[in-house]
Amino acid sequence: MPFPEKCRSDAVAATVEHDGTLDVLVNNAGVMLSGPILGADTSEWTRMVETNLLGSMYMVHAALPHLLETKGAVVQASSTSGRTASATSGVYAAMQFGVNAFSEALRQEVTT
Repeated sequence: MPFPEKCRSDAVAATVEHDGTLDVLVNNAGVMLSGPILGADTSEWTRMVETNLLGSMYMVHAALPHLLETKGAVVQASSTSGRTASATSGVYAAMQFGVNAFSEALRQEVTT
């Protein structure tokens, strides 16, 4: 499970306190678990979605106020699976599509 909200906000606060500012957030954490959907251990799906998708979203949420203040940037690492799905990577691809969709929505919200 991704870090609880307090840990995320504490990590951002510690960075700002140490460096005086926050200019960039790089979301690059991830796990790739592949296999057929039939017979899959769905707890692995949960782990992957919580790490790759929700972890990224939660870190953006915690860092965004600082990044808007400094006119900073968010760098989202994704995968070609976020554009094209293939057999045995359906859940991973769905999660990567989610990262891409979240990133595009964020871009639209914060750029004018």
